[in-house]
Amino acid sequence: MIVECPNCKSSFNLDDALVPPGGRKVRCSVCENVFTVVPQARPDSRELPELDEMDEGFGQDFGADDDDLLASLGDAALDDEPAPGAGAADAPGPRPGPAPEAGGGSKLDLNLDAAPKAAKKAGRGRTVAIVAVAVILLLGAGLAGVWQFAPQLLGLGPGEQAAESAAPAADPAELVRKISLEGIKQYYVENDKTGRLFVIQGKAVNLFETPRELIAVEASLFDAQNQPLASRRLLCGNTLDLFQLQVLAREEIEAALDNEAGVGANNINLQTGQSVPFMLVFFDPPEGLAEFNVKVVAAKEVAP
Repeated sequence: MIVECPNCKSSFNLDDALVPPGGRKVRCSVCENVFTVVPQARPDSRELPELDEMDEGFGQDFGADDDDLLASLGDAALDDEPAPGAGAADAPGPRPGPAPEAGGGSKLDLNLDAAPKAAKKAGRGRTVAIVAVAVILLLGAGLAGVWQFAPQLLGLGPGEQAAESAAPAADPAELVRKISLEGIKQYYVENDKTGRLFVIQGKAVNLFETPRELIAVEASLFDAQNQPLASRRLLCGNTLDLFQLQVLAREEIEAALDNEAGVGANNINLQTGQSVPFMLVFFDPPEGLAEFNVKVVAAKEVAP
């Protein structure tokens, strides 16, 4: 017969021959609940009496002697008295111990040896798996929060990996250290439209062993006391002839000298030993101009 514990609802398969007509007490091996099992009614059986009529001693406490009756269904469940009508050869001998209690009932331990034990283990496994997943999710959320709001605790902030992998920025002074200025000269030009111009021109020579490009120069004007008066910065590669300096308007002169790549792209991919011309024009040069200075202020390495 199928027996169900009324407390934890665990189901067990119990041999009908183990349950006498008066019923017997059994103990659930899952929740340790003790309850009475009565034979299942058969088509030709009379109606079974009520539970309290079958075993009046069900509510009594069980002592140490009673515990001897609680056998394991897996290895000793059949050790109690044989069912009525069963032959001596078919039933095991009686198990030594106290006689069954009044009311014809006896106690039998429903041991969870097979399917119920497997169900318990599976339940524990599911519980462990759920707890493990919850812990992993909590750890992931915690690490994400630390990474977002306190990256210094991890020793690495967002973007630091990119900063470490990126090549360090080159020192501007090193990029221009071997760019030499040659043939520098200065002169005044009278322009028909803007008046007097102060012009500085020369060439920049690449003395690096690798190509350079987009070389820029800066000229500064000083008075007799070496006080700065004006400065101007332009890319190399652009020049005008004397006639253009005399007749072009200021906007036209500035536009002509502001071509980034230079005339004919002569400020691009400057090989070792090659030079590029430059020209800086000061409109309305300040009074008291006594001297000037020109230096290379920028250059780029040519990507391989």
